[in-house]
Amino acid sequence: RDAVRGAIFEEVRREDFESAFHLIDELERRLGYREEAESLRAEIRDACTDAFRDKLRQAITHIHGLLEERNWSRAQVEIERLGKLMPEEQRVKELRGALEHKRSLYKQELMSAWNEAAERNDIERCLEIVKELDPYLTRPESRAMEASAREVFKERLLQLGMQFQFAVKEKRWSDALAAGLQIIEEFPNSRMATEVRDNLATLRSRAGISTDFEVTARDVEVSQPSDTPREA
Repeated sequence: RDAVRGAIFEEVRREDFESAFHLIDELERRLGYREEAESLRAEIRDACTDAFRDKLRQAITHIHGLLEERNWSRAQVEIERLGKLMPEEQRVKELRGALEHKRSLYKQELMSAWNEAAERNDIERCLEIVKELDPYLTRPESRAMEASAREVFKERLLQLGMQFQFAVKEKRWSDALAAGLQIIEEFPNSRMATEVRDNLATLRSRAGISTDFEVTARDVEVSQPSDTPREA
């Protein structure tokens, strides 16, 4: 009996409750300890319930952490997993509402930030926001923003084009290469990007960048010293 009891509580410690109940059945059937078996069943049901509640608490805390991190897709996966295990659990149902609520709030924050950046004509900020906002928009919302977004991208391309032209004119080849690469990265299908690609080898050569490896605009900005001509 003591050996079986020890084995039962070892299974409980490991949270293998199915094995624990099996051993209790053996204790009752083979050794005849019916009252003790009933007492152990009640005790282990309580332990099982406590373990279940603790794991549910941990899972809910983890999901709320994912929501705070705006990791919507991972939170959705975890909520669906809990939902399959506990379809009637009210706290799991509330998690679904929390996901939609927080996602909606963040979408509203992005929309407000977009409007503010557009009013300030802060093109770079607008670009950052519109890229982050895109997955949140419904098709009608995307169509409503299309015209203003197009103007933002047009203005951005114009800015980069002017930076590129001035850098070439002043023979600041590293700056010209960085601006050209940025045009290619941000607007790969534009005519300006095609023109930069056609002259990329020359730009790299004049900027002192080897053609043996690929570089980005950021690589050029952080690795190249200023080549602005010094005054005599």
